[in-house]
Amino acid sequence: MTADTTALAGSVQMRALEISDAGRLSAAYRLNRDHLAPWEPARSDSFFTAVGQRAAIESKLALLLRGRRFLGSS
Repeated sequence: MTADTTALAGSVQMRALEISDAGRLSAAYRLNRDHLAPWEPARSDSFFTAVGQRAAIESKLALLLRGRRFLGSS
């Protein structure tokens, strides 16, 4: 575990989002797409791809660097 990682229950760990997470994040969104649909906003098909998630992560990190977003905010 690194200094930027927080241990939660069991083997679950929390850390800041990284661009390299795009593939795993898109897979998780695809796996849970139907289940989450009632609570999620309408999303384009590109949102559920690694390319779409990479773009979303890059946007969030850019806002963070400009002081417009905090870690943990969606």
